[in-house]
Amino acid sequence: MRLRPFVHGGGHRAAERADRGVVLMEVVVAAGLLLILIVPLVQGMLSLRDASLHLDAQAAAGAGGVGGNDRWWWGAPVVADCTVSGRSLRVVADAGGRATPLSVGFWADGWLVGEVNATGAEELLWPIPSDLWTQGGEVTVRVRRPHGAWGVPWRIALAPGGVPTQTAPGAAGSDGGGACPASGLVIVHLPAGGVGTVEITAASQVTEVRTFRGPAVGTPPAGNQFETRYAGRSQSGVVWEGGVHVYY
Repeated sequence: MRLRPFVHGGGHRAAERADRGVVLMEVVVAAGLLLILIVPLVQGMLSLRDASLHLDAQAAAGAGGVGGNDRWWWGAPVVADCTVSGRSLRVVADAGGRATPLSVGFWADGWLVGEVNATGAEELLWPIPSDLWTQGGEVTVRVRRPHGAWGVPWRIALAPGGVPTQTAPGAAGSDGGGACPASGLVIVHLPAGGVGTVEITAASQVTEVRTFRGPAVGTPPAGNQFETRYAGRSQSGVVWEGGVHVYY
């Protein structure tokens, strides 16, 4: 009987050790590549966190030390509702549900006639000036935070005597999807995207309901006055040269 050399067993063990060495090297290389990818991500996250803390501190200082979630603001404040109450305009501003100091401005036929301080989500009564009460005209109301930019307008047209005007009799304009103002057009913007319903009321008390996607574009009834209603809130105004944008 011939004895087999033992070299074959040692050869197998040497090959196994070589394979384990290759696998270990691959693991080390993969870990190094992963580290190269993770380090910039971690640094970026830390930078974003520092920037967020810095902006948070600035917002807290700008809000007069208000704490909690009230330190963040998203978007400009708007007029939630505006109606005539006696010889005053009843204005309710919306600042995202926060009781924050606001400024409410009033324009008569395009001229600034008053600015008063208010608080978000609270009712404000603004006395209508005597000349505006007597002669009538279009009142535009806008809201802003102190030293901020004015928000979108809310329109109320007053006839002599302070009552809201009604549109003259005529056929209501057609709806559409365009948003480019043209002469005699009224462009109605809803507070959110999707399908909404706008009512156009004429002096004959006939109401036409329009359902649309996006801004509704139409011509007012005969004459240069218009009135729109959405979600129980109404705006009225006068169509001057070009188109008029109405925001809810």
